[in-house]
Amino acid sequence: YLDFPSRMVTPKPFQDPHPPCWMAANSADLAELAGRNGLGMVAFSPLQPVENIAKQVGIYRDAHAHAVPLTGVTTNKVAGYTLVHAADSMDDAVRNGATLVSCECAQGTYEAVVDVEVPVDLLFVGSDRTVHAKARAVVDLG
Repeated sequence: YLDFPSRMVTPKPFQDPHPPCWMAANSADLAELAGRNGLGMVAFSPLQPVENIAKQVGIYRDAHAHAVPLTGVTTNKVAGYTLVHAADSMDDAVRNGATLVSCECAQGTYEAVVDVEVPVDLLFVGSDRTVHAKARAVVDLG
């Protein structure tokens, strides 16, 4: 519990209607929670396969269809978070310092040596063609 003293903010911020609230989601349960509450969803799972994110988006959309909004402004939009390292070639990416990616999450530990195409869908590392193809796959999720 924190108690902050009142502060004067000038000029007063103004936007009407208020912008929608968003929620980061890295699991199906959190995607459902965001949708059920009428919030936008930021898919925060850079080391997940695209198929998992597609399932989360579907769960979010289904829950949003019956939302009980937390705020007066809702949105049915989805955004994604990922990591990007684009270079002219995979060799250039390695020379730039992209050598090993490792992450521990609920699904396990993921590691990829970046001297071959990275097998993780939402980690965009490599040539511009590789980065573009991975980004297109995510955009196509809707």
